[in-house]
Amino acid sequence: IPQPITSNVAMTPLNPAMKPQAIPQPITSNVAMSPLNPAMKPQAIPQPITSNVAMTPLTPAQPPQPRVSRALPARLPQAQRLSKGANAALGMQTAAANLWQNEMGTLSRRLGELRLGKDQGGLWTRAMDARLNVDSGDSRAFDQRLSGIEVGADRAIEFNDATLYLGGMLGIGHADQDFAEHSSGDIDSRSVGLYATYLQDNGVYLDTVLKYDHLKGDVKVSQNLGDQVSGHYDANVYGASVELGRQIVLADGWFIEPQAQLSAAHLQGPRYTSSDSLEVKAQDQDSVQARVGARAGRNFMLASGTQVQGYLSVSQIEELAGDSHVSVDGHALDNSLPGTRTDYGAGTALQLSARQKLMVETHYVHGSEIEQPLQVTVGYRILW
Repeated sequence: IPQPITSNVAMTPLNPAMKPQAIPQPITSNVAMSPLNPAMKPQAIPQPITSNVAMTPLTPAQPPQPRVSRALPARLPQAQRLSKGANAALGMQTAAANLWQNEMGTLSRRLGELRLGKDQGGLWTRAMDARLNVDSGDSRAFDQRLSGIEVGADRAIEFNDATLYLGGMLGIGHADQDFAEHSSGDIDSRSVGLYATYLQDNGVYLDTVLKYDHLKGDVKVSQNLGDQVSGHYDANVYGASVELGRQIVLADGWFIEPQAQLSAAHLQGPRYTSSDSLEVKAQDQDSVQARVGARAGRNFMLASGTQVQGYLSVSQIEELAGDSHVSVDGHALDNSLPGTRTDYGAGTALQLSARQKLMVETHYVHGSEIEQPLQVTVGYRILW
């Protein structure tokens, strides 16, 4: 007779007797068991993410991030950071030096060719016009137009083998500057000078000039709303020039003339308060230019008896000084004059009659910071 199967599980119609089995043990967990969170194997409970950023609906907690150092953008060059008024202030100081150097010129631009004819001195006049494009890097690029007239007189003193010319001159000049951005400036100059020119019969010459200029400057700047701001100043310029050369006569009227020149000027810095209370105090500026070059040409005579000299020239010019500062509302700004440039020239001098001479000279100047597309000088001399 079969024996009943023993089991510690109660036998019911739905749970018949069976072999003894292991009773499942409840799964332990420190997480409360609920209808949505049934019992499960023990697991590591996620810890809250720590952050020093406040957690909001728009700023959820996030893992700590390493502190990132963002590189600041490179500082813009000074010229790009200047206001219109500051840019014009720097440009005006550079423009004054350009005006003075162009007025000074060279011996041939001032007196033409003294060796033509029998020149015992006389009265002379010359007119000058020039256009420049300037970009020294300290202020934004600007255009400049220069013009001027000079009159003078001299007397010749004869020596055994040389002639010395002693003279004086008066001049007026004008410079217009276009700084773009509806900003402009103009400078008027009044000048007086003395000169001594020594010519030896062997072709050597020495030309010295002392010159004083008084400048009146006006600056006009349009604001963003269309209002115009203006400023006015007066300044003085003291300068000198020494030019040395030798005309070497070749065959058939040809010649070559190596020459060197050193010109220096001390310019008082513009100081003014504009109509919108912008205070500009520019440091005095020194300009020292060294020039080395040569002229080459030919002397000949026309059928009419007119003596003519035609020539070409080339020179290298270096600015040896030119650094200064301009204070705008107490902020010191660097300013420098244009540097190295090459000067190409062409000219002619004519002995119109026993007592009259005419001179025409043109120049083109090119450098990395300055270009002079055209410079024209026309001079007339009548002898005593």
